Amino acid sequence: MTSIKQIKKETVKEVDAILSNSGARLEEMSNILKIHFSSTKLSEIGATYESAIASQPEGKNTSLAPAVESYLDIISSTIDEMQTLDRYIMLHTPQMEDGNNFGVTVQMMVSKALTDSREKMAKLLATVPTYHSARADAIDKLGLQKVVTSVTKTESASTSTGGADGDEKKGSTSNVEEEKTVGSAGIEERMTLRLVHVASLDVQFYFQLRSGLLDCRDTYLMILDNVEKNKAKLTSPKGSGGSNSMGMY
Repeated sequence: MTSIKQIKKETVKEVDAILSNSGARLEEMSNILKIHFSSTKLSEIGATYESAIASQPEGKNTSLAPAVESYLDIISSTIDEMQTLDRYIMLHTPQMEDGNNFGVTVQMMVSKALTDSREKMAKLLATVPTYHSARADAIDKLGLQKVVTSVTKTESASTSTGGADGDEKKGSTSNVEEEKTVGSAGIEERMTLRLVHVASLDVQFYFQLRSGLLDCRDTYLMILDNVEKNKAKLTSPKGSGGSNSMGMY
């Protein structure tokens, strides 16, 4: 059975690893920005997206797809590291006693910052399914060619009386399935505004991803800075001679 002391020991190692690898993590975030989000000219991005959609209206945005994957990975891993840092603080909360609680106040402040930051990061993840849903609806409104299947069900029933075997009930059911092609085979002039709408959703999402990643990097940097500057108080809030048993200070 895993004990609290074992978990605490493992958490200390995890936090040490987070702090020692923080430079590489920040560099990874910067590289994602350079690779996938280097442009800040949304008008140029929009023109590129419109051209791509016109040639393959039913497909996904191939420029955004790898960016979304990188975005999801970096946000989720950042949330995970924040959770570990918060667990570290929790496991170093001292036993409740009178006086000398400044270190505990530091713990509480950093822990609150971590909680708020995790909630903010979780909201950044929520933009992804919202975008996909809105884009799917916009693509559907383009009126592109698709096969529609309809099924007609017919039921009949009859009753005969006075027969040799008494009353007799008969019934039958038939299903007729019909397929037909509706919509346009390609992009037509009447679809122009709808096409622009789809592209604008992609541009908006690009901006949200870029802003979200910048926010993630800045928040991560702030958290690391707070943890490193206050590491002594977070680890030993009562000082080296105080009690650091887990509990309420």
